[in-house]
Amino acid sequence: TNMWDMPDSYSHRLKKAGSSKLINPTINLLGGATTSTLAEIFPENIGGQGFLSRTLMIYGKGARKKITFPQPPDPQTEQVLIELLAAIKTHARGHAVLTDGAKQMLDVIYKGWQPLPDVRLETYSGRRFTSLLKVCMVVASANLSFNKTGVLITEDHVLYANSMLCFVEGFMPRALGKLGSSKALELQNRISGLLEASPVGLSISSLNKSLTSVVENLHQLAEALRTMQRLGKVIPDVKNGLLYAGNSGPRKNPHCDYNLLK
Repeated sequence: TNMWDMPDSYSHRLKKAGSSKLINPTINLLGGATTSTLAEIFPENIGGQGFLSRTLMIYGKGARKKITFPQPPDPQTEQVLIELLAAIKTHARGHAVLTDGAKQMLDVIYKGWQPLPDVRLETYSGRRFTSLLKVCMVVASANLSFNKTGVLITEDHVLYANSMLCFVEGFMPRALGKLGSSKALELQNRISGLLEASPVGLSISSLNKSLTSVVENLHQLAEALRTMQRLGKVIPDVKNGLLYAGNSGPRKNPHCDYNLLK
């Protein structure tokens, strides 16, 4: 995962084959798999590792439209795509530049974005802003927005990129499937269900009594509550010693307009 951060060089030594060195490595990975395959090939603690925090998990429910006999691609459309990619290759060089308006929007997004409630995506939430900048560069390049130094990112590009990323993030838990679905996550889901069913709140002792079949000790329960509070899934009332369910509705993030994606 170190190469994802684009170091000036990367070295790797093998016992028999010697060492190898890459200059200015730029890693891109595009792949597809079923949720069951992901659960088989990755370890359960993948959520705490660097790979998942750098990956956009795109959920695909299935074919939107069934076409019995697909037609070959339109030659004119293919030519347009070829010319677009050629223009991007020619002009997308050097450093990306942000307009003042784009900087202001990104500042608001960075400070106001709500972390994803799924604990498996906690490390992704920590690196989310980096992913957003990359998507902004892709959107600007696709719109052939360049200046003398390279890619020029405007307010429109930030709005579209952030809207697209917010939409994708809403389905990331489905993309993960059962991957990393540990006992800790199951405990958090049980706690959320109990709190949502009790609008007057619950005490820790009441929660502990209701969870005796899944909680081994109070330390385990306290650790789960601390994680859930950090994610906004639990709201404590310290004065009265009660816990309430956090916001379970749709996440409201700044500069996100799903209408742009229609």
